[in-house]
Amino acid sequence: MRKIKALLGTVVVAAGLGLVTALPAHADSVGPVVHFDTGLHFVKGSMLSDSTTRAKLNVSAKWTQGDTDGICSESGYGYDSYTGQYSNWSGVRTSYPFPVTAGYEAYVQVQATDCAGNTSTYYEYPTWTLFQEASVSYNGTWQTSSCGCFSEGAVKYSTQVGASASFTANATNFGLVTDRASNRGTADVYVDGVKKATINEQSSITKNRVVDFSYYTPYTGYHTIKVVVRSGRIDIDAFVTS
Repeated sequence: MRKIKALLGTVVVAAGLGLVTALPAHADSVGPVVHFDTGLHFVKGSMLSDSTTRAKLNVSAKWTQGDTDGICSESGYGYDSYTGQYSNWSGVRTSYPFPVTAGYEAYVQVQATDCAGNTSTYYEYPTWTLFQEASVSYNGTWQTSSCGCFSEGAVKYSTQVGASASFTANATNFGLVTDRASNRGTADVYVDGVKKATINEQSSITKNRVVDFSYYTPYTGYHTIKVVVRSGRIDIDAFVTS
């Protein structure tokens, strides 16, 4: 006896009898599975919309999706509960950036359809929080500079090589908000004692309230971001978490 795989099941041919029996195939009726990363990812180079506590920031929801039949289509949106603004997308993807107001809940929907026509809808309700420079611990010489262009009107800055600023929070997503200008410098950034980046804030174009370092960890709990001055002036305007 031999078996032949068919589109609708397994066809069994009885040798010598010409008997053909079609066994029913298992029809897939399960939609795709979507897993969100915890919180909202901060986009390097994005800027706080203004200097207030209700500033908006372009953040990114991220997810993974899977299905044995493959993903054939996808759509969704991000929603800012403070402004009531929707940002819609279509097409298979694993992330989407959209503006969200500090301290207010976002609403993310992902609707995925597999290649067998099964659809699943998943939701996430993340927020992000803005922490001013006063929430940071400083080592070395730091001074305060005031300007309406800074978040909440002030930054801490240092030109002392080796001076450091440490921020600790219970989160999985972190961002450093700082400033770029011609008289700014460089700094090393550590996460939980491990160096992750060297940032360069020197720029011919002045930009304030810029996220110039972002970090995501899948491990929940308290984490510490430490900024160490290498050269020039480094501003600590704020930290953001989610």
